[in-house]
Amino acid sequence: MENVAPLPVAGSDAACVDVVVAGAGPTGLFMGCLLQQAGVRVVLVDPHLATGQASKAAVTMPRSLEVMEKVGVSEELLSLGRRVQQARMSLGQIWDVEILGFSKPLDAAAYSKYYPLTAGQNHVEAILYRRFQELGGCILRAARFKTYRETASGVEVDIERFVYVRPPAQAPPLPAYLSEVQETTLQAKFLVGCDGKQSAVRTAMGAEFRGKEYPQRFFLADAIIEEAEAEKFNMHQHQMNIILNAQAASVVLLVRLQETLWRTYFCTKDLDPELCSEEFIRWQWKANFPPPGPPEKVILQDIACFSVSCRLVDSYSKGRCFLAGDAAHCHSPAGGQGMNTGLQDAANLAWKLAAVLSGQATLTLLESYEKERRPVAEWVLGTSDALFATITEQKSPMFNLIRKRIMKLVTSILPADALPPAFLKSKMFGTSLSYVAAGTCRNSGDRNRSHGSLSAGERLPYLLCIDTAGSKMSTADLLNDALPTAYLVILVGRTAPLQDELDKICLEMQSLKVPLKISTVTCPAKPCFLCLPLLSSQAPSIQYQNLGDEVINLRPVDSSTDLADMLKLPSTGKAMLAVRPDGYIAAIHRGGWDAQATCVSLAETGVSMSRQ
Repeated sequence: MENVAPLPVAGSDAACVDVVVAGAGPTGLFMGCLLQQAGVRVVLVDPHLATGQASKAAVTMPRSLEVMEKVGVSEELLSLGRRVQQARMSLGQIWDVEILGFSKPLDAAAYSKYYPLTAGQNHVEAILYRRFQELGGCILRAARFKTYRETASGVEVDIERFVYVRPPAQAPPLPAYLSEVQETTLQAKFLVGCDGKQSAVRTAMGAEFRGKEYPQRFFLADAIIEEAEAEKFNMHQHQMNIILNAQAASVVLLVRLQETLWRTYFCTKDLDPELCSEEFIRWQWKANFPPPGPPEKVILQDIACFSVSCRLVDSYSKGRCFLAGDAAHCHSPAGGQGMNTGLQDAANLAWKLAAVLSGQATLTLLESYEKERRPVAEWVLGTSDALFATITEQKSPMFNLIRKRIMKLVTSILPADALPPAFLKSKMFGTSLSYVAAGTCRNSGDRNRSHGSLSAGERLPYLLCIDTAGSKMSTADLLNDALPTAYLVILVGRTAPLQDELDKICLEMQSLKVPLKISTVTCPAKPCFLCLPLLSSQAPSIQYQNLGDEVINLRPVDSSTDLADMLKLPSTGKAMLAVRPDGYIAAIHRGGWDAQATCVSLAETGVSMSRQ
């Protein structure tokens, strides 16, 4: 009970915060870390006694690692997980397919320094929980959300003491001092529901959760398999071992997590939870594994059985209440997108809430949350549903035979390093997902934008640079070193601007209340890009001083990955970019370094201005 605190008395200082987050899974914890780091008073409410008690996800994708770098936890995750490089798949009696494309480089615009990582949900939660504590965050455990009411200035959130443990375990009795306050009310400016598929926040909003339930169920367990045993059965070289049984429409999956720890899944239609035992999964392994068969010396633990759905909420928000993660969308595990989509929901929403609370942005910025994240969820649901149906749908024996032969034909034609296909891989990784179609970001200036050029709404490409001292720095470093709500302004052109040009740009951009990150990047041999962090530690006011030695000159390590080329600028062309804290480009002005036009574009997206 050491992690459980008494509920605060209604009306007390502890019961008055900026944001209440229901749910302390990966999405809620990451939301809490981002908000706490931005100086927002946030409290998480969760019925579990500890983290990682409902762990399902096994793979953390590159874009998720990128956004979690913002709170400084990605390196620790890298030290725990294994890089996904090789997978194998069986469609019958042999291991038919090698999948080697996970480590094949993507194009420059989609490149990330990260890679798919077998860092399970339990580890992601544990690391985010420790980070949230380091940032001074508060979690009210053994408590659950009941309902909320909107007020003139925010929301009143009712919570109650409640302990959840996964059946068949029973909740232990709480000490008397924890039961003194059984119910309380929290005062906040905003409420965020990160409370999963059965979201009570979503119910209180009156939002519909439209979709379907799958007849298939998943068996889940963690398995301890010693290295010698893994080598004996040829499992050690593959981070994923996938077995598709077309006749039975079932799936067996083993994912290697850390050292000797593996996570195993079994999926089939109408699986009886009463059958989910250690003997059952061993029997399924024996029935499905191709020669030389399944590992034998295995210790199984944390056995669970769960159902899956394909559902999307009809509205991500209502007034001052928002939904994220499984509370807004849920789907099958096919494609490994569940936890990752939730983490990226948090990355999109948290800084916007912080900017609005600080007066740096208007409510228009919050309206962009659903416009940007709903299409991503729709793509994930559509893709995972199609993959899941392809694997598990069972019709006639003839249909099953034809499906198996088609899958064998497709996988035999494509080389191993082309699986998964590049277009699907970059979206699975999260590096090519964009908000261009959402209409929330702005292109201005020269309307003759070349087809395929970098656009506002896309993720700022990961570019590695070297400063004048020879130290390496990336575009991601420029973003992560900034204040949590700071924008990065980038000038692109053949030559660097003169000092009086810099002075004019800096002065004109003081009309923005949002802090702007200052730094400089040039590429003398090719068109250059220049970052101007107009950063003041006293945000949101910007106290401009002569840049002088504060200007950092950088050049790309690889001259083939230059922003001017990605923007497809002519040889004398210029452009000005403003990049959001989440790494997406909010505005691009082509045709010159026009600070006023860029300010107008940012104001249209919701950034507050000190003068209109």
